[in-house]
Amino acid sequence: MGATEMTTKRAKRSPSQPTAPRAGDYALREYAVTAQELDRFVKKTNSRIARDRKAGTMKVYTGDLEADIAD
Repeated sequence: MGATEMTTKRAKRSPSQPTAPRAGDYALREYAVTAQELDRFVKKTNSRIARDRKAGTMKVYTGDLEADIAD
């Protein structure tokens, strides 16, 4: 291969290289919660979102925070 040619091969990740944490893993480590506590939080939050959507009280972020919170 000449000096000006580029390769398109991807480097293989070795097991010793860290990978990006998944969202659940991050919460478990960062906030020191158990998997059960995290599951309970997710279910409760999803319920609140569904309730607020049904009631029509969800606010849509338009990009102008001052205008959005003035309502």
